[in-house]
Amino acid sequence: MVLPIYLNMLIVSSIIFSVIIIAILICIIFYVIALKSIQKSEKRVLEVKTKIDLVLLKKYDIYQKMNDIINKTDLEIEKKDLSAMVDKSLYVACLNDLIEQMLEQQVIKETHNYSSIKEKSIEIQEELICVQKNYNMLVSIYNQKISKFPFIIVSKKKRLVKQEYFELR
Repeated sequence: MVLPIYLNMLIVSSIIFSVIIIAILICIIFYVIALKSIQKSEKRVLEVKTKIDLVLLKKYDIYQKMNDIINKTDLEIEKKDLSAMVDKSLYVACLNDLIEQMLEQQVIKETHNYSSIKEKSIEIQEELICVQKNYNMLVSIYNQKISKFPFIIVSKKKRLVKQEYFELR
């Protein structure tokens, strides 16, 4: 038995409609998966960025202790206003310069708890390098992710931009 043409057209149009609906659902699923993946990467980058801030605060505390030593011993060292610095890597570089200047002064070694401060400074520097590597790895993953299909669709829609790496100077 042969089906009438209008019934054949109805079956074909139903199949086409079903395929279109399935394709739309697949696109929505991919979009949601990509969005969640990007959000997870953003969260991880932000967490490590917070760790960098904490390590920099520790480094700043060491700076304050060394600054107190300078004030107590009347040493002449170039003083910099670090509180106004926004660029974290420049901030770290200035702190490192100040620490090096202070360590060159023999008076610190002779009169104060030099070894303790030096050890803490080295520990903090090592921790900062470790956190920097972790952060840069996560930023690399994030940047690659938002540049590839299907994530690029989400990143363009959400106007996401590539994150900058954290570099020690």
